[in-house]
Amino acid sequence: MALERAHPRVRAGQRPQPRAKRDRKLLAKKKEIAGWYAQVREKGITIVPLSLYFVGSRVKLRMALCKGKKLYDKREDKKEKDDKREMQRAMMRRR
Repeated sequence: MALERAHPRVRAGQRPQPRAKRDRKLLAKKKEIAGWYAQVREKGITIVPLSLYFVGSRVKLRMALCKGKKLYDKREDKKEKDDKREMQRAMMRRR
């Protein structure tokens, strides 16, 4: 399992690396990787990187397994957003 085209920010006082933007191997236990891979393959879950940070000389990655929204959830959110926008427009016209 690898993080593709990773580009961690260089801390102050460090020299920039010549190949800073490259694929990086993730260090994890085989069972963890197998579990993540099975969930991604079977359940339609996606691995999303949340943050990259330094601990000593290593770069650590915080990631999450996420499931996308259903179509009806997207429609509800779009309707709520449109309603809120209409309310804002009405309030602006009133002033």
